[in-house]
Amino acid sequence: MNVAGKACLLLVLLVCACASSREPTAHPMPPQWHAFRLNPELNPVVSPGGTMAVRWAYKTGGGISSSPTVSGETVFVASNDHRLYALDLRTGRLRWTFTADNQIMTAPLVVQDVIVVGEGDNYGTMFDPPNYLLLGKGPSGLFGVDAETGKERWRWSLPGSAMPTGAVVDGVYEQHDAAGMLFALNARDGRYRWRQYLRSTATMSAANNFRGHEVVTAGDYPNSVIAFDGTNGRIRWRTRFSDQGAAFDDCPQASDGRSIYGMYLARPSDSRFAFVGYTTPGIERAYALDGKNGKVIWDVPLARGTVPINNAAAIPLIYRDVMYLGSAIVPQVFAVDARSGKVRWRLHVAGPVKGGMVATAGRVYFGDLGGYVWAVDSKTGNVVGKQKMHDKFNVGSPIIVGQTLIIGGNKGYVFAIPLNAITRSATRAH
Repeated sequence: MNVAGKACLLLVLLVCACASSREPTAHPMPPQWHAFRLNPELNPVVSPGGTMAVRWAYKTGGGISSSPTVSGETVFVASNDHRLYALDLRTGRLRWTFTADNQIMTAPLVVQDVIVVGEGDNYGTMFDPPNYLLLGKGPSGLFGVDAETGKERWRWSLPGSAMPTGAVVDGVYEQHDAAGMLFALNARDGRYRWRQYLRSTATMSAANNFRGHEVVTAGDYPNSVIAFDGTNGRIRWRTRFSDQGAAFDDCPQASDGRSIYGMYLARPSDSRFAFVGYTTPGIERAYALDGKNGKVIWDVPLARGTVPINNAAAIPLIYRDVMYLGSAIVPQVFAVDARSGKVRWRLHVAGPVKGGMVATAGRVYFGDLGGYVWAVDSKTGNVVGKQKMHDKFNVGSPIIVGQTLIIGGNKGYVFAIPLNAITRSATRAH
């Protein structure tokens, strides 16, 4: 090869290397929010234009199991007190509330001028593991709420709890419920479009529109990860796992557009129980599936512990070709190579990390059940900063808006915290 050819090849390699390591940019402030955690990677980082670093706290009447969303100058977050809250982004001032008949645990999705949320509870009406599960003793259904006023626009009842968050495909809200049903409704007016029986029951998992019109979801009994066509509900592939395991119904899947990533709890070989359930031992495992056919790429063990009564899974994040994942059974956080499944690092924290994480500028942020908010170097796992809060963090997962972290806690607080306050903080309470 001549000198010019070598120089050209070197330039190509340098361009490819830069492209593969390029920092994912923040999304501009979304006028709409069509998916749980905003994007397939489950990394909701948005920019309001310019720098925004604000601090405020708002107290709701119940624990926060909802991941907040933001549109324009409004933060939408649901509470277990049956209410959906609209808060001013910069001040935390209440704009309006909407009251449902049951708890709201879904992430509020924004479709034009309508907010869609689901109501439901985790009380079992039929429980026969590993054969069948049906949750939802109280009212279960979906609501369309006017984004400006908080007034109800439409409602739709479901046979099973609507704790999971749906996905929006071409203006259609697609909900996998706790009876194993998949319903598709027009997001703006609630008009019925189609339905599909998936068999597997979802409780706190969330549908992910990971590529084009392709959507992935997961459920228990049978333990499955399922990809379907978002235009008609036709199942594209289904990957079955052992029915002795658990937490497929709790874990939302992340995606990089090629592969699907998630976690589950496997039964230890020395367990005296026939399956994994509340208060039994379990082994946390992370997996990657081929997005085209559902074939298992890797499936690796991470930790062993005792399964909690609620929220047995963590929520994965894909950032710079790494899967970041907490744990419901041990107070640890893991970084797993997305291509190989090799654990790059693990970090011991103050409590289990069941909620999602969010990453920007080489740092991963999350809250734990010990009551801390953390900032961690994404490459090394070294702690950059942590802040003790007057609340604990379960599945109320954080988002980043500008230079501000927004997260909900177990006591019902919604916090807005400047990122630099976390990274430079001692462990004082706030």
